[in-house]
Amino acid sequence: MVSGLTILRADEAPEARQNWSYVILVEELRRIVEDAKKDARELFRRICFTRSSRISTITRAITR
Repeated sequence: MVSGLTILRADEAPEARQNWSYVILVEELRRIVEDAKKDARELFRRICFTRSSRISTITRAITR
């Protein structure tokens, strides 16, 4: 089990937040997992989003 920040090779520091991206996270998951679409959908279901724009962005990335 690894964190999203580990997969993104990103830091927790506030100034590093511009490197955080759910879209990039999904792309990295596609690169490193056996069944990328299944795992990306599972990630999507487990994350609680407060903004609908994030949901639509990730949905587009998953369904490509």
